[in-house]
Amino acid sequence: MLEDHATTKDMMETEIKISSLPLALKLQCSESKKDFLDWVDKNWRDIEAHSGWIDKHYTQCEDFIIHPELKDFEGYRSLYPSAVNGRWEDVLDVCHKEMFLTTVPITNSLDTVFHLAISDDQTDIFEKLLQLLPQESLGIASALRRKNKKGNNLLHIAASVGSVTMCSLIIRISKSMINTYNNEGESPLFVAALNGHKDAFLYLHSECGPKEHYCIRRNGDTILHCAIAEEHYELSYIILRLYRDLVDFTNNKRISPLHLLANKPSAFKSGSDLQWYEEIIYHCEYTVKILRLIEHLK
Repeated sequence: MLEDHATTKDMMETEIKISSLPLALKLQCSESKKDFLDWVDKNWRDIEAHSGWIDKHYTQCEDFIIHPELKDFEGYRSLYPSAVNGRWEDVLDVCHKEMFLTTVPITNSLDTVFHLAISDDQTDIFEKLLQLLPQESLGIASALRRKNKKGNNLLHIAASVGSVTMCSLIIRISKSMINTYNNEGESPLFVAALNGHKDAFLYLHSECGPKEHYCIRRNGDTILHCAIAEEHYELSYIILRLYRDLVDFTNNKRISPLHLLANKPSAFKSGSDLQWYEEIIYHCEYTVKILRLIEHLK
């Protein structure tokens, strides 16, 4: 642990050099700046636009500055049992006394109290935790971008539980989080589709726009692959209407959404609404092959 605040700042300036800044930011910050964090707070909106820089440098810098030895702080060890047992008012009391505890990992998976509050669908607690942080500063944007061991930030978690309210709160503070990815290469939009949350998916789509890079993860699966695999058929139809080209995408194993569909006989049961898969067939380049697959299932 560093001995004092001044030493911390000196080492921070050595560790996080001005030269690491994107050019657009470097023009606004001279190397003579001594108080780096004050500069960050004054220019946080410009910096937040360069989200990659925040992920790579500022979060490390924040750890270096404001996260001392946690064992010295009363209440830290109580955060996890309080959160998992639903004692959220106790969590708020601890974090109110030591604000920085809102952004430190409290689980082996590196989840913060924010991650756990969202996972527990505690919208009211999430809003109260946000109110503890300095408003209109990069600190609050950085807190939202905190990732757990799986690479999920708070927007990923909000998407995974299908909370449109929490997704919108996060995006209102830091819209660039739409363009963030977890360890599997999944965007928040992808996570919403993977978990079958139609409303959250449509909200995130309205913020993202029809850009395919949000819809594909590292192994080549698209949101259409995942919606079909998880039997979210209504969402599959919505995805097809919004991202028609995805029907012809194959993943790294050269499996298309229609290959997955062919292995879902339940999708073709008598009396079911066939509109969604008929739409897939209509838009697919390989209609003949697909018809043969469907014929084979009969």
